[in-house]
Order: sequence, then C-alpha cells, then structure tokens
Amino acid sequence: MKHQRTGFVLVTVLWILAILSVLTLGFAHRALLRQLAARYQVEYGQALMMARGATQLGMVELVNKQIKESAKLYDPGLTYLSQDWAQRTDLLGDAKYYVTGADLKGDAVWFEIEDCERYFDINSLAQEEYRDLLENIKALDRSVKRRLIKRLTEGVHDQEPRAVFQTPEELRYVDGVSDDDWFGKKNTPGLKNLITVYGGGRININTAGFDVLATIPGMDAGSVSILLGYRNGPDGKPATRDDRKFRDTVSLGQETGIKGDALNAISRFCMFSSACYKIRGTATRQGGKVCATCTAVVRMDRDGRTNVTPVLSWQEGSLGS
Repeated sequence: MKHQRTGFVLVTVLWILAILSVLTLGFAHRALLRQLAARYQVEYGQALMMARGATQLGMVELVNKQIKESAKLYDPGLTYLSQDWAQRTDLLGDAKYYVTGADLKGDAVWFEIEDCERYFDINSLAQEEYRDLLENIKALDRSVKRRLIKRLTEGVHDQEPRAVFQTPEELRYVDGVSDDDWFGKKNTPGLKNLITVYGGGRININTAGFDVLATIPGMDAGSVSILLGYRNGPDGKPATRDDRKFRDTVSLGQETGIKGDALNAISRFCMFSSACYKIRGTATRQGGKVCATCTAVVRMDRDGRTNVTPVLSWQEGSLGS
C-alpha cells in the first residue's frame, strides 16, 4: 500500500512538472513572438520613414524640373521621358545621397515618378468632347459606358449628385467590369493600364504608351509605332536619356510624316506637357525582409511657379498593400 502511494505521488509530480514545462515553453514562445513583432514594428517604422523621405525627394525632383525649364535646361512647357524626373533614383547607390547611423547592407531606398497624364482620365471621358475616347475603350461594354456617363454627369439615382472616381481601382468594382476587363486579355489592354483619375481629358503624347495611343480614335497601329519609334530615340528604348520629344502638332507631323486622320486625332486629343504626377518611394530593412512604400500624387502649377501644389493623394503601406 505504501509503495502504491509513493508511485501515485511520483506520477503526480511528473505530470505537474510536464504541465509546468509546457506552460514555461508557451510563455517563452509568446515572449519571443512579442519580441519579433516589436522588432518588426521598429524595422518597418524605419523603412516607412525612409520611404516618406524618398517620396519627398521625388517632389523636389519635380520642382527641379520647373527650375530647369526656367533656366532653359529643359524645353519650357514640355514633359518628356528623357528628363531627370522620369528616371528611377536609387538613393543608396547614387553618390548625391547618403545615410549615416544605420546598417543598410543589403537594403534599398528609391523613388520613381510616373506621369499620370499618360493615361485617360476616366472622370473627363464623360464630357462631350471626349466621348469618342470613352467609346473606343474596348474593355468597357456599352451598358457600362452608359452607367459611367450617368454617374459622372447626373448621378446614379434621382436627386443624387454626380460622383467622380477617387481612385482608378473604383472602376474595377463597377457592375459589369470583369477581371478580364481590368487586367486585360490577349488582344484587349486592361483598364488598369489605360485609366487614371487625375489630369484632364487630353493625353500627353510624349509619355503615353502604345495601348493608350492605339485607343485614341483615328490612331492606327502603324502611326503609333512611328510615333514611339521616333520618341524612343536611337537606342529604341523608352524612358532613357536619348528619348526625343514633340513640341506641337505641326512639328510632330513634319518629323514623323504622320498626317490625315492620325494627325487630326493627335491635335484633338493630345497635349505635350503634364501637371499631375505619381511619386512612389520604397525602402527596405533587414536585407529586404521588411519593405515599406509611400505613394503621393501631386499637381504641379502649370504657370511655371516652382512649387508643388496640391498633394492630391497620399498612401502608405507595406509592399503590395
């Protein structure tokens, strides 16, 4: 009987020790997770601050564009892809920028700027003078186009004010717009590569891509290829230092040989300078394991004053957010 009691006590003690061990391991694991989460938050905070700084430097680059125009270093009043703003800037690799007091081995900080007016402004396409552009976007069927015009000119319901799109992504959730419409199919460019909500109805012919230019009524694929071939310069690549630009419709026709309906379409729907730009700053920490982005859309003054006003949009998040 005594041996039985001793065995029972031993088993009980062993069970208690096992439970305590499990609890200890659980507390230790939870503490480790909290430590890792706190470390991530610190690293992410650092990356976000660097991404914000990169975005601010992108704004400075756009101010520099206006200063260089004033100094006649750039053609005044033109926006084209061989200008400095169009080149991605690596803040750690560029000798003009440096960071002290932090171990950034294996990390990266950069900003890139995109001309918003290289796309169609969906909010302007409902206007009478730009209806032909809207009709020519194949990814939108006729019923969707009617709903868009009603929303942008009258409001969807009676007594409801007109409602413009605040972001391009809103268009994806309009009734009748499918994933294929948004992302594109084999022979149809997606709306995500055609549409913006900033700028105006006209498209900058110095920065627009093939799909946008080919969607303009009256523009055939051959004319678009001639335009891009001339614009891309001797190396044949877009957004490089040897890119050429167009100053006006008359000189464009003379330099490329384009005429007739295509030249009329350019005169009707295109421009040569832009005011709205999207700046995306990106930074990493821990060798790229932690990444933060900051995206701003700004409108430059068209009268040439050297300031950026206003900030139309500001978004922050981790990569992919």
